[in-house]
Amino acid sequence: MKKIIHLASALFLSTLLFSATSCNKDDEFKKEPIEVQLLTAKTWQIEEVAEVTDGEPPHVTYKKGAANNEDDFSRVRQSFKKDGSITFIDQEGESGSNGHYKLLDNNMLRLSWGFITNIVEHVVIRENSFSYRLVHEDGYTQFTFSPVQ
Repeated sequence: MKKIIHLASALFLSTLLFSATSCNKDDEFKKEPIEVQLLTAKTWQIEEVAEVTDGEPPHVTYKKGAANNEDDFSRVRQSFKKDGSITFIDQEGESGSNGHYKLLDNNMLRLSWGFITNIVEHVVIRENSFSYRLVHEDGYTQFTFSPVQ
């Protein structure tokens, strides 16, 4: 009888040990959030920039294709990579790869370029649009992006 108990205990411990050590990284793979999938699937260009001052209607300073823009964001491109990096072309047409991003809770996004870091709010990422608000003292700037065609 003792042999059967020892055998059953040994079998149980072996099974437990095998189960505990047989997990591999594939089993631990976490599915990438849909927001990251959508953000990294395309290169984004600025569609519209609007300044919103508390109590005032939005003032559009840039609209893609408009002839009377106050600001020129027509060259700006941003490509978000799955590793958290950003490659970009700025307003002057200069390209860079020192950008970084991190999606945060509460529809927020941390954007960093060199020594500059901004936390943007009201982040909305869809298949064909991406937008966020850069909040400042008296309101915010709304940036809306579309995929590069």
